[in-house]
Amino acid sequence: MGFIALDNSRYLTDSMKWQTHLHHKRLNLDWQLESAINCLAIYTISLHTLPTAQCAQDGNTNLSVEAQETKNQFKLQADQGSIASSAVMTLGEMEYDVAIASNQALPLSVLGSSIFVGPSVVSHFFGYTALNLLKPRWGEEIEVTSKQACGDDLLLKSANGARSFVISGHCSISTYHWDQLSALSSSEPFFLLFVGGDLAFSGTQTLQGVIVIWHSEEESFDVSIVENPKIEGGLLLKLSAPLLLEQGVLEVVENEAHLMTSRFRFAKREWLKGSWRDF
Repeated sequence: MGFIALDNSRYLTDSMKWQTHLHHKRLNLDWQLESAINCLAIYTISLHTLPTAQCAQDGNTNLSVEAQETKNQFKLQADQGSIASSAVMTLGEMEYDVAIASNQALPLSVLGSSIFVGPSVVSHFFGYTALNLLKPRWGEEIEVTSKQACGDDLLLKSANGARSFVISGHCSISTYHWDQLSALSSSEPFFLLFVGGDLAFSGTQTLQGVIVIWHSEEESFDVSIVENPKIEGGLLLKLSAPLLLEQGVLEVVENEAHLMTSRFRFAKREWLKGSWRDF
């Protein structure tokens, strides 16, 4: 009887050790998967280009990012075989795409495939309530010294392939410069954030990308448009004065890919409450 009791004791001890080993192994695996998801949330800049080398260094972890029906939500998942963990990340607060979003009523000659007018639309889209929180995420800042030189400055800065700029100061983009920028955008879209100055746009061609104008309510700046410039992507406006359309028509066609890119690059990232789950 003593030998039987000893064998049972050894069996129970070995079983407990094995259960403890499995528990620690699972905790370690959960930590690896959740770390990979956090890494995805930080470094992913495109739905189709994942930072696998940074976030799955062991080679055994599979990563995926899946767009949800709500436009600003993305499911991030990491798995190792039958064990997986996932969470839903939100990029900004606007849950739908829109060609034009503006805090001011728009002239009838401003045409958009979809238009939304309401307060705080730009901060709502990107999830930042203050311009100084958005600017550092955006890219190189161009401080315009002469309104007429703005187009030349943009073309010069774009020559090396850069496409994301903060333009600070008064800026006039002539038809020549708009059409040149439009030609460059056919290979890679522009993401332009205009702050703190009067703006004048003139053009005839279609610029690919997203243009954002964020003006302070404490200052009054004019935004005027002539001829027929076109945008395929999005136009997001926080104006301190109504948009002026001197002649012609401004057309904006919503482009889901460009808007999604702007979310990934610039919007505030948060976890959707209650979205973490393990299965």
